[in-house]
Amino acid sequence: MQITERIKALVDRASKLKTSGQTMGEAQTKATFIQPMLETLGWDITDPDEVILEYKVFGGTLLDYALLIDGSPRLYLEAKRLGASLDDPAFITQTVNYASNDGIRWCVLTNGLVYRIYKTDELAPADKKLLAEVDLRETQDAESMAHAAQGLETLSKESIAADKLDEWGERVFVDVAVRDVLDSLLRDQSQGLVNLIRKVIGEEKYSMKQIRASLTRQAHQGPVKLPPPAPTPGPGLGGSPYTLEHHLAGKPQAIVDLFHQVDAKLMGLGPDISVRYLKYYVSYTRGKRSVVSVHLWQSRIDLFASMPFKEAPVLPIDRVRDVSKIGHLGLGDVEYRMYGPEDIKAAVALASASYLRAAQH
Repeated sequence: MQITERIKALVDRASKLKTSGQTMGEAQTKATFIQPMLETLGWDITDPDEVILEYKVFGGTLLDYALLIDGSPRLYLEAKRLGASLDDPAFITQTVNYASNDGIRWCVLTNGLVYRIYKTDELAPADKKLLAEVDLRETQDAESMAHAAQGLETLSKESIAADKLDEWGERVFVDVAVRDVLDSLLRDQSQGLVNLIRKVIGEEKYSMKQIRASLTRQAHQGPVKLPPPAPTPGPGLGGSPYTLEHHLAGKPQAIVDLFHQVDAKLMGLGPDISVRYLKYYVSYTRGKRSVVSVHLWQSRIDLFASMPFKEAPVLPIDRVRDVSKIGHLGLGDVEYRMYGPEDIKAAVALASASYLRAAQH
């Protein structure tokens, strides 16, 4: 059975259970939801050289599943009952510590429908070790189904054996860490950074004051005054108390990385673009007119363009829709869903059209 077929079967099964009002304990969740998915991902549940159930970890505690390659554990998986919230800090800490204490880099926390993938050797709090989340409940169309299948495929026996999860995880975490350092350097304007820039471009060309002013502009803060953000409807009027961290908190690092890439493109639309962090979304404006807003989910980012749907550029039909008469968490009538870096180009095309329109109206 293909991964997409398995996802559909499990989602249908969960829907029937919900309709009937039935609940399911952890043991039944493992037998009905988790083990069928593991088998679809190429793991032989009956072979103790591949999968060990009730695996004894450091301290003598029993882990639900240890997945092995060549007889050595490579991935730990901890199960919770169907419908259980995976936000409980105790669940997260328990799962990450099981793997970390045993020197296992990757672990998964799942309730049968939501899979959270953690990289345990990151020097960060447990919740910041989250690489990605795959939520089978969000697979309403072919595109979201394919994205979920792609995420789960990183947990397949073939992927783990080929170190594909390692490659993806290291790229995401390194990129986020480097970007954070660069942002910090831009904000702090360390003397060492200023001296290095002057040396590279020529000490006589620009003064330290000019370089510091440039760093301030590129960090979008400080004494250089940027165009004020436009007042927008909804939470945050009168001086928004929300920050970027409000939107990134608890999000997988893959989504954090995707947001930073999208944000850089949006801020590069023009010198008069301003950003504002509101309760439910991040707003980008041109002068006093809204251009786009973005809302971050656990497994995707929604971009809303402030323009009529009929004026939107041609975009993948399974990603874009008219939300002018549908409730949504953003400002704008055209919605575009982003699941990964491959979606950025189309999103920027939509944002560019909205940016140009803002100057004409």
